[in-house]
Amino acid sequence: MANGFFGPMRADKQNTPEVWNPFIRLTLTDTGGIILANDVLALIDTGSDVCYIDNELAKKSGLLPKGSSTTSTGTGSKENPVYACVFLIKDRPTNAVLRMATPGMDLSSNGLNHRILLGMEALRNFDLRISQSQQLVELNWAKSPT
Repeated sequence: MANGFFGPMRADKQNTPEVWNPFIRLTLTDTGGIILANDVLALIDTGSDVCYIDNELAKKSGLLPKGSSTTSTGTGSKENPVYACVFLIKDRPTNAVLRMATPGMDLSSNGLNHRILLGMEALRNFDLRISQSQQLVELNWAKSPT
């Protein structure tokens, strides 16, 4: 089981717990297993179909775009680079290994605290428990990713 926590999406909301969201910390590696970043803050977003990685984190980590994809949101469409990477989530006794082709998104430059957004393409592999009243965020590896 991996334990997460509730926290603010933006630095300016540190003292507003009623708008906090569920997060977990993970390790980012390249497809060869080389660790690029530890303790990366990831937002658990069950309303998103896909995952995203912060463009700045991808560039600082040395990830190279493997292509691009179009992302559509409520404010329009945008072409984003796609990075091949691996998310490791500490799910005792082993790590949950998620091999991803993840679109980049400008998260940090837009003032967000998280550097990865975990959408349903990753979360579907877990039994997820979230309870704000109990301050509980748990991910239990449920199956192998396909």
